Amino acid sequence: MIDTNLFFKRKQSGVPILSWEQVDKLSEAIIKEFCPQAIETPQAINVEGLVEQYLHSEQEYQYLSNNGLYLGNNIRHGLILLHR
Repeated sequence: MIDTNLFFKRKQSGVPILSWEQVDKLSEAIIKEFCPQAIETPQAINVEGLVEQYLHSEQEYQYLSNNGLYLGNNIRHGLILLHR
């Protein structure tokens, strides 16, 4: 599994600071390790499997807003990504 603690500068609070380029590179590295065939042949990724088996985390579903503004939110060890 990719060790994300090695890659990023952090705020004083410990939250990683990532550029979109770093997010892309990290995403590609994770996909190469979790589902390498998806790099050569674009395909859907089993998100539940990625979260539960690869990241050893649990998924939780919640409404993020009452008007549907946010499509998703990922939180993992202090790293937060909002999807609009």
